[in-house]
Formats: sequence, structure tokens, C-alpha cells
Amino acid sequence: MFFKRIFVILPITTLTGLFFAYFRYVIIWLMDGIIIPKSLGKCPLVDALLEIRFNSNLDKSVIFGFIYGLVKDTYPGRVVNLPLSQIPAQIRDNDPNLQFKPLYRLEGEDTILQIGTDVICLSSKIPYIGWDVLSQKALIIFNKLYTAGVVKDVVRLGHRYVNFFEGDISDKLNMTFKFVHQYNIITNLFRTEILDGNFISTLQFSNSAEYRPIPTTVKKGCLIDIDTFREYKDNFFLHNIKNEIDTAHQCEKSLFYSLLKPEYINELDPIYE
Repeated sequence: MFFKRIFVILPITTLTGLFFAYFRYVIIWLMDGIIIPKSLGKCPLVDALLEIRFNSNLDKSVIFGFIYGLVKDTYPGRVVNLPLSQIPAQIRDNDPNLQFKPLYRLEGEDTILQIGTDVICLSSKIPYIGWDVLSQKALIIFNKLYTAGVVKDVVRLGHRYVNFFEGDISDKLNMTFKFVHQYNIITNLFRTEILDGNFISTLQFSNSAEYRPIPTTVKKGCLIDIDTFREYKDNFFLHNIKNEIDTAHQCEKSLFYSLLKPEYINELDPIYE
């Protein structure tokens, strides 16, 4: 697969010292003529997930029990109540900020399933299990929810990858930042949205991120966080589950690799099909 050449100019902000300074624009080049690797030998992923937000004909009080009955063979461990589950349902239902949030967590052999009354999220444990495995597991779960009548319609599909790189890799990225005035940049932190067909990708970048692989270890470096999503107003997703999941993945993957210079991709030990 080859990238199309795209020139994106968007307003953006960055934190410099103790005040916000405004960029005139940020330029992102999506390079063409480069084949996207299937995976990276030096995989930077620290989180990978697929999420659907849905409406249901079932009463919210029975949704978790119904879903648990469908997946308990794959997730036989104990149920972890997440903090939001302690908030009364009446308060959650009337607060838009608490919608589409998971209430329970189930842990499987290589994945984690989080469940709410209107959302279900499947994520890979680290090390990453790979797209083929993650997407197949998600497909099985989403189809079970649909055929069992738990999900009436899906209002949003989300596919998120969070990548962490030790050290500052800013000079290895296909991004150029320009100020209106001359400032000494200390750290970069930005968020922007990019349209790709029917999907939108929310891209966040920081060169002053911290990552804790274990509680006693702190690593400092750069974070590339891409959340690719599409919203729906009908049953289109439920009739095209696999295609929509795969398309979201291609959008996310194309954007990610377009951010890396070719020589840096080579440093990460790319694996091609």
C-alpha cells in the first residue's frame, strides 16, 4: 500500500515554559512511494484497542450480566468493578461526561475486555498480540453481541494505538513546526484531527511523555497517540463489521507510518509481508 501525498495546515498550540505560545501552523507530510510494514520488530506500542459505543433494547441494569454470560468462557477470571461503577446509575445516566464509559473489567489470557451499559472495549496486553489476533477476537465478540440482541445499533467505532519512544525523536518525524515569532521550544504537546475518507483520526504528540512499564520504572520520551473513529446513525456498522474494523486500522496505520521518516522506520526493524 502506498501513501498519497497530503499537505495539512492546521492551527495548533504548544506549551513553552510557563505560557502557551501559538504555532502559525503545523505541516504534516504523508509521504508517497513507501510500502507500509506489516509490523515492527521494535514495537513501540503500549496500548492497542478497539471500542464500540452502542444503543441497546435491554434495560441498562441487565446489560453487563447478559454480556458476561456471552464471554465468560473466554474471560473466566474475576470481575473488576471500575470506579465509575460506584456512581449511582441515575447520576451516570444524566451526566453526558459519564456516558460511554466502562464499568467492569475482565482479563483474559492476552486481552482485556472492559464493559459498560453502552460501550465495550477490547485491548491487547503488552507485548502486543498483533492486529490479526486482536481484530479476530473483536469480531467474534461484536458478532455475539449483535446476534444475541444486546446491541440494537452502533453509534461509534474507535480504534486507538498509543506508541511510546524513549528519548526525543522529533527530528525523526515528518513534521515541521514554525512559530510566528522566534521562541526557544522546550517541549512540544499538540492535538489535531485529520479526516481520511469516512474516518477521523485524533492525533496527539508529546516529546515530554512518561511511561511506566512497571510501577517502579519511569521512562521518558515521545508519545504518538492516534484514535481513529467513525460515527454512525444507522445499522451500517453491524452489517459491515469486518470491513469497518479493517478500514479503521488502515487509516490509523497509514497515518502512523506517514509520521516517521523512512530511515527511522528502518531503525525499528520493519517486517514486511
